[in-house]
Amino acid sequence: MLLIDPMMVVIFVVGLFGVLVWLLLQRDLTLKLQEEGLHAHGEVVHVGWDSDRENLIVKYVLHLQDGSDLHDQYTLQNARQKVPPAVGDAVEALYLPHKPRRHQRVGEEIGTGRLLFRLGALVLLMVVLVALALISARPRGASPPAKLRTYEAPLPTGEKRQQSEY
Repeated sequence: MLLIDPMMVVIFVVGLFGVLVWLLLQRDLTLKLQEEGLHAHGEVVHVGWDSDRENLIVKYVLHLQDGSDLHDQYTLQNARQKVPPAVGDAVEALYLPHKPRRHQRVGEEIGTGRLLFRLGALVLLMVVLVALALISARPRGASPPAKLRTYEAPLPTGEKRQQSEY
């Protein structure tokens, strides 16, 4: 018998909702960058493992069109299965001219297909979790009777039964 704590399901669904909102914000940024973004070139300046030695932290610098530099980083998950970037490798990004911290590396944009696939996967996961929570919350072996019966206890002598609802 699978038991799932309903509170854990609520917490997980709220977390999934947060991911959903993040995806929509990333898609919004992609669209905004396509309309008004400026192109920046840069390079990888540092590559190192995280504390668990599972993921690579890649630090890079972007050279903006106004002559300033923007330093940032990203995490390459499951790095042992991929060819990691090396120091000096080129990085390209689009950024908002009035807010350069709002940028996306070229190739990391959230397109319509990618958005729909991820949204579909999240909705499917939420439906499965809610269904599992409902199934596990239902008492086992207890089924409602086919026909519900009402029980009316005998009234003390001299009292009348109320005919309407309370």
